[in-house]
Amino acid sequence: MERMIQTLMLKEHENLDSLLEKFKGDSSNMGLFNKFKWNLEKHFFMEEKAIFDLYNKIKGEDIPIIFDLMEQHGRILELVKDVEDAIDGERIEDIEELKNLLISHRQGEDRDFYPELDEDLTPEQKIEMKKRIEDHLRG
Repeated sequence: MERMIQTLMLKEHENLDSLLEKFKGDSSNMGLFNKFKWNLEKHFFMEEKAIFDLYNKIKGEDIPIIFDLMEQHGRILELVKDVEDAIDGERIEDIEELKNLLISHRQGEDRDFYPELDEDLTPEQKIEMKKRIEDHLRG
C-alpha cells in the first residue's frame, strides 16, 4: 500500500500515452482524437477534484506544486485545442509538441508529486483518495 496513489496514476498516464500514440499514428482520425481528448479532460478533472483538492484540505494549506501542475493542465488543454483546430493532419508538429509537453508534465507528477503524496498521506487518507480517484474514473 506504500505507493498506492503513484501506482494508480502511472496506469492512468500510460493509458493517455497509448491513446495519444494511436492518434499520432492516424492524425486525421477524429474518433481517436476525441477519445484521447475526453480521457485527458476526465483525467485532469479527476486529478484536480479527487487529488489536488483533497490534498490541500488534508494539509490545510495550498500546496505550491499543485498550482504549477494546474497551470500545466491549462497549457496542455490550450495545445489540445490547437491540435483540434488543425486536425487536417498538416500540423503534426503540434501533436509532437503536445506529446512532449504531456511527457514532461507526467514525469514531474510521477517523479516528484505522487511519490511525495504517497509518503505524506496516512494509510487511511490514501484509501480515501484511491476511492475518490476510482469513483471519478468510473463516473
